[in-house]
Amino acid sequence: MIRLIFALLVLIAPAAAWAKDCGAGSIDARQIGTDDYDPNDLAQSVVRVSLRLAEDCDLRDLRVVPRDSTVFQLTSGGVTLQSIQSDDPQITVRNISEFELKQRVAMQLKRGEEVIFDLLDLAPGQYVRSGTYQATIDFVDANRPLGTLLLNVIVSPTVRLFGAAETGNIDLDLGRLNDGVSAQQSIYFRSNAQVSLLVTSDNGGKLVHERGTQFGSIAYQAQLNGASINTVNPAVVPLGGFSGQLTEVRFGVEIAPIRAAFAGIYRDVITISFTAL
Repeated sequence: MIRLIFALLVLIAPAAAWAKDCGAGSIDARQIGTDDYDPNDLAQSVVRVSLRLAEDCDLRDLRVVPRDSTVFQLTSGGVTLQSIQSDDPQITVRNISEFELKQRVAMQLKRGEEVIFDLLDLAPGQYVRSGTYQATIDFVDANRPLGTLLLNVIVSPTVRLFGAAETGNIDLDLGRLNDGVSAQQSIYFRSNAQVSLLVTSDNGGKLVHERGTQFGSIAYQAQLNGASINTVNPAVVPLGGFSGQLTEVRFGVEIAPIRAAFAGIYRDVITISFTAL
């Protein structure tokens, strides 16, 4: 008699260890790169974000949404710094109020990698009021909150000259001085802050003969917007605050009739320094 004995082996594998779903505090989000915005800089500024997973968990549908608005916008005291959503290949734009990060981003985060993406593009040349502009954004996954990030962009106080003053030099020809003369020159600028002027005269408020002081000098009265200023010493003139509009300042000079003076050309150099505060 022949007996066949079969040994039956059953291998039972241990149950797979499934990572839990991501929840509150699972995302470590940071704003990286520069947070400064200069209205005079013609290059486009970008708000950039860095993400890491703070724990081992599963992501299903990672999205970025604005906290206090229906759209992504940076504001300060009711003023908005205009921006558009960045065209980053790691992002799918669902609509103007929501970003969805692509699935490969979730895989990178799952592997413990840092993910950096562009969120907002700031248009150049915005002379909005200087200060700190902020926006709060939330990261959610399948409607579960994962983390929050406060974005900050600091708009620098700045001033820019336009027109004839843009080159930095203006010649004010007073013509013949014998009978007295007055002349004005408009200076145009834009600023997003309080502006102060420092007015200095090379010759202490006098026109000096081209051959030197030994040939005489002629006093003059300088004016800003019709108000007299003393240029014997450097003069500080506060102009107040401005909201980014093109603004005119009128610089003028008055010279009384001259009784006697050496013939020739008389000159002075006046420097007007614009400072945004």
